Amino acid sequence: MRRLTAFVVLAGLAAVLTGCSTEDRRQADARVAVQEAVAPLAGYTGEVHCTGSPKPWFVPQQTSLFICVARRDDRRCDWFRATLGNAGWAVGMQRRDGGCVVPA
Repeated sequence: MRRLTAFVVLAGLAAVLTGCSTEDRRQADARVAVQEAVAPLAGYTGEVHCTGSPKPWFVPQQTSLFICVARRDDRRCDWFRATLGNAGWAVGMQRRDGGCVVPA
């Protein structure tokens, strides 16, 4: 019985962790928009990570604003704001040298 309980707990934990680490559609679109915005600029590696959609009580909510971190060639990172509007994604610099950790 203990093995079954341990298995169920581990399977549930694995499912939660897997769901928390996946990129949803809008987050992926925001990442691509920032990648396309920095591609013609010198000094960026193309590596971009964005904040996720809010998930209160593990229920995903739609959002139209993402903060994305774009890595530069000098191993520093800039923050960009990606906003979804009627005309598509608008991308602008949020903070130069903002750090390489995606804000929560």
